Amino acid sequence: MHGESSCGNLRVVPPSTSIRPAELAQQIVLPFRQLARAVHFPSAGNVQRTMLHGLAPGRTCAAILALASLASCVGPARTFDVYASRAEKSAEQAESAIQTTLAAIDVAVAKQAFGPFISITIQDANETVDGAESGFASIQPPDQASDEVRQKVLPVLSDASDAIALARIAARRVDIESLVDLRPQLTDLSKELAQLVEELT
Repeated sequence: MHGESSCGNLRVVPPSTSIRPAELAQQIVLPFRQLARAVHFPSAGNVQRTMLHGLAPGRTCAAILALASLASCVGPARTFDVYASRAEKSAEQAESAIQTTLAAIDVAVAKQAFGPFISITIQDANETVDGAESGFASIQPPDQASDEVRQKVLPVLSDASDAIALARIAARRVDIESLVDLRPQLTDLSKELAQLVEELT
């Protein structure tokens, strides 16, 4: 008779129980998608599905530990230099997402790609900037100088996220006019983020 095994504080249910592997993933593994996103993996869902596909319940523990280890690099910044470095990386990610969005808008205006391609491209950029914003927001500033960095960087990340979200909506609607209208705002945000990266380097 199979018994239950454990992985830290997590219970791993053997195949002989009535819980199916899919249910096990829903109950135990799926919450770790947020951990992968916290370290800015742009395809956290794909990482999760790849790691869990075909795993027996007895191996689910190893998958959980692997995802948990990814989140271990996200934690409190103990010094200003560490905090500033994370702010810089977040700004870089957001700036890259905006550049991707601008490129997608240019392609859409030139009608060189179909709507779904533009929509998916901007969706990926939206998820990237959302991850950068939420990841940086979760880091506690260690001192007053870090507070000032937070107050300077976080609003720009939020504005970038909002602007790309609007572009994502317009792309889904194939609303080229709205995409064109968003271009100046996105361009200004790109310059602002690039300036922040330079200041934080």
